[in-house]
Amino acid sequence: MSDLYNGPTLESLLDGLTDLNKIPKEYSLLLEPYFQSIAKHTHLKSKGLKLCRFNFRKWDAQDGTVDPEAIRRCLDLWYVLKGKEYKKLKNPPSVYNIIKDEVDVSHMENLKVTRLEFDEFGKPITNPLHNLILEEVEVNDFITE
Repeated sequence: MSDLYNGPTLESLLDGLTDLNKIPKEYSLLLEPYFQSIAKHTHLKSKGLKLCRFNFRKWDAQDGTVDPEAIRRCLDLWYVLKGKEYKKLKNPPSVYNIIKDEVDVSHMENLKVTRLEFDEFGKPITNPLHNLILEEVEVNDFITE
């Protein structure tokens, strides 16, 4: 069995990192172990950072040829290699690990509650999700440069 984390494999991964035809979008979440291995090789780390800078410049120039998924991968790679987020990117693509879903819980009944909840008067709350308020928040509003 060949080592998936050897130098030539990792170099090949870097060569195709931003090409979604070579590494489809579905595999993006599986790349972190490879990024960790890239961080251990000085030459590959340098090549990865150079690749990221190149794509970040193209993105900021609104080139139009850079796929948002490629930028997400570069942001992930940058974080692993540098140990901090790349903050200089203008209008970064939305993150893919945030799940947005609207759920109406006002009509939920017969919930199996594992613990009792009480109101301010000490009475048990029969439907604890009845007064649940969910708000849509723009995550970028909370990120400082």
